[in-house]
Order: sequence, then structure tokens, then C-alpha cells
Amino acid sequence: ILTFRGVDSFFYVWVNGALAGMSKGSRVISEFDISELVGTGPNRIAVQVIQWSDASYLEDQDMWWLSGIFREVSLSALPRTALYDVFAKPTLDRTYKNGQLSVDVTIRNISVKAAKGRVEAELLAPDGSALPASVLTKAKLAADFSVKNENTEVVTLSADVKNALKWSAETPNLYTLLLSLKDAKGAVSQIVALKIGFRKVELKNGNFLINGEVIMIRGVNRHEFNCDLGRALTTDAMLQDIIQMKRHNINAIR
Repeated sequence: ILTFRGVDSFFYVWVNGALAGMSKGSRVISEFDISELVGTGPNRIAVQVIQWSDASYLEDQDMWWLSGIFREVSLSALPRTALYDVFAKPTLDRTYKNGQLSVDVTIRNISVKAAKGRVEAELLAPDGSALPASVLTKAKLAADFSVKNENTEVVTLSADVKNALKWSAETPNLYTLLLSLKDAKGAVSQIVALKIGFRKVELKNGNFLINGEVIMIRGVNRHEFNCDLGRALTTDAMLQDIIQMKRHNINAIR
């Protein structure tokens, strides 16, 4: 899978002279399955970035116009039966005390035969320690699957977490969700790690609530831009922006 995380504004991708695809969404991830276009030995990837497109007008804001590849480009190799997509939905119960987690896992099989296996999940506390079994209730953190060739299947895992450490802007507690894919023989073929936070967002009586508390939004509009780096921002540059905003009591960014 060839992944582009940010290209402005419109680009084509070729692999070994064959067109792999195109994308116009400059600030969304673009993925290309190039499995059939690569071979043994050296391979060549070519990218043509076009400065203006119809998408430029859709994305038009009062901002600096800078075109090019401004975020990471990566190439990843997955097994023929792989975790294709993970949708984790952490929230809180009615008391805002206990966490509730539901995870939809999409398994894709691109081999010529049907595939069987098992998906297992593990939840780590914000400090990285494993959660004891006494903390997890109603836990279904493993499921068997059987996927036909050239097809996908979705399995759902779930668990409740007693006295979950809640996420908020002031206490950004993040748990780690580890997902393991095992084949029919029990061998691990893939592991995916995600950061998740237990929170509940609601609108009640015209108020915006996070974890049951009314929040007054003090927000700003932000464009990814730096006078020295353009749009290719580093983590340090973004952190400095956030620190400056916190100093001015800003709690929301668009």
C-alpha cells in the first residue's frame, strides 16, 4: 500500500510506468494498492503534482497557497489476509464513570483461497501497563473469522472498563489498543496499535458537554503554515503553536 498523507492540490502516481491512480483531497490520506504493479528488484515510483485543480476552489480559504508534497509518504507491505480497517468507538456510560469500547475490525483476504483465523485485542492503560481482568467487564476481546477469497469480513470486539481514566483537553488520557491477527495455526501475522480515549460528547439544552461538563468553546481557525517550513510542519513547530494557544486560553481548533 502506497500512502500519501498530504499533497496539494492534485497528483497522479505511476509505478514502473503504469498509472496507479490520482487524488485531489490535499489534506486527507490517499492510499494506492500497488500489489500488481511492483516486482522483484528495483521499482520506480513517479509522482506528478499539479498546482491548481477544481479542488483548489473547494478548499479555498484566506491562506498562503503553497503546492507540493508536504506530509509523509510511506510504503507498507501487508499479508494477503490482513487487518484492512479498524474503527474503535470508545465512550462512557451514563454515569460518566466507566468506559465502553466497541471495535469493528475489517479483515481483507486477497488470496485465491478462503482464509480462517482469529483476531485478538488487548487494552493497555495510559501508563503502558496491561489492564487486569478485574477491570474489564462484558469483555469480548477475541473472535474467529472466515473470509472468502477476494473478499472482506467485519468482526466486532467489545469491553467495558471500570473507573476508566477519562479523556479531556485538560486530562488527555490515552489507552493503547493492540490488535493481533492470527492465522488458522495460531501464528501472528499482523499487529496494529491504536491510541484511544474514553470520552462522551453531548448537546443538552443548548450546551456543549464533554464527560457531562459544560464546555465554553474558545476556538480559532488554524492553517498549517510556518514562515520557515511552509506547510511541511515538524512536530516541534506544531507543539509550539499549541503551547501558544493554551497560553491564550484557546480550547478548540478548526
